[in-house]
Amino acid sequence: MSEQIVDLTKEKKNIIHNKTGYRCIYCGRDAYGRCSVEHIIPQSIYKWVGAYLNAEDKHELFNIITDRNNTWCACISCNESKNEHIINRHDINNLHIDNTSKGKIKSLLDRADTYIKDYKGIKSRILKKQKFKCYTCSFMSHNIDNFILRRDDHTKARSLENGVLLCERCNQRKSFEKY
Repeated sequence: MSEQIVDLTKEKKNIIHNKTGYRCIYCGRDAYGRCSVEHIIPQSIYKWVGAYLNAEDKHELFNIITDRNNTWCACISCNESKNEHIINRHDINNLHIDNTSKGKIKSLLDRADTYIKDYKGIKSRILKKQKFKCYTCSFMSHNIDNFILRRDDHTKARSLENGVLLCERCNQRKSFEKY
C-alpha cells in the first residue's frame, strides 16, 4: 500500500472526480464507481527526490504535487497501467479535459521539470547498478520507463542504496505484499 502525501478525504475525492464528471482523463470512459485519484506528476517524485532537497525546494515540490491541477479522475485500469509513468507535453493534448486545464497541467510540468529530471536520474543510477535488469526477475531493458522505483526494505528510508527497480509484473506482485 502506498503512503499518501496528502490525506484525500471523501470530500476532496468527490471534488476531484466531479472535475471530469467521473470520466477518466485518459480513456474518456465513464468511471463512476471505479474512479481513482490520478496524480499527473506522480507522488513518488516527492517521496524520492524530496529526501535530497533543501527545505525551500522541498516545499515547492510539495506544492506542485498537491496542486489541484495535478489530481484528476482516472479509471482504475488506466491509472494502474500508467503506474509512475510521467506524462509528456504531447500526451497532455490527448487528455479528455478542457484546454484550459491542459494548459495548467503543462505549467505544472514546467515547474516540476528539474525534479522530474532528478527522479529519472535516480532511476538511471539504480538501473545501471542492477545491470539493466528487474531486481527480482530476468526482465531486461535500458529504458527507465519500463521500471517502477521501490524500496528494497520498506522499513528504511528512500535512498540510492535502498532503491530497487521492478518490472511492471514484479511490481504488481509486490503490491499485494506489505511493501
